[in-house]
Amino acid sequence: MPPRFSRLAARQLARPRGLLGGKAMDTLDRSNAGRIATCVEAAAPRKDATTADVGFGGGVGLRTLLDAGAGHVHGIELSSAARGRARKRFRAEIADGRLAVHEGTLQSMPLPDGTLDALISTNTVYFVPDLAPVATELARVLAPGGRAVLGIADSGRMREIGMPLHGFTLRPVDEIVEALTADGALRVVRRDQLDDIVDFTVLVLEPVT
Repeated sequence: MPPRFSRLAARQLARPRGLLGGKAMDTLDRSNAGRIATCVEAAAPRKDATTADVGFGGGVGLRTLLDAGAGHVHGIELSSAARGRARKRFRAEIADGRLAVHEGTLQSMPLPDGTLDALISTNTVYFVPDLAPVATELARVLAPGGRAVLGIADSGRMREIGMPLHGFTLRPVDEIVEALTADGALRVVRRDQLDDIVDFTVLVLEPVT
């Protein structure tokens, strides 16, 4: 892919916008639906749980959490296009109080302390230059016994298959684990690797109490 188009594609992956952003979100929803479902399954939210999808993109994770019966879902996303799309697609769920859509990131979530029983975030850590604030924020928003599930493609495999990676911060999963657990506020309770094209890892963390 020519560098100009690679940069454009990477920007849309990081923060969808405009007409191209809509197409990018559709593509990501289709390609990641199974991985996101696996992350929701690993989060194992109770029927009355308060949950979140951080960096929800096209919204398939929101739909999966709602269909899983979560009591309340927070959709947290930096892209205004993605937030607008979610507000249109989930009008009924927002009106019923089952879903709230917010501007935010893994490093900064507009939620009170101890709000979440479960959180998922898929293919987002590549856009975070420093993971220490992510660890602090996850530990802050999780309720005791809550779970944060991060879905992460293998950095080497992303390079091998030629993904547009302009502006990405790529790290081996072991390095991500080390960064998120360094201050002792989070611990890894499960780590699964899927047998797929990107060697996708499902990383489950809980707050240390």
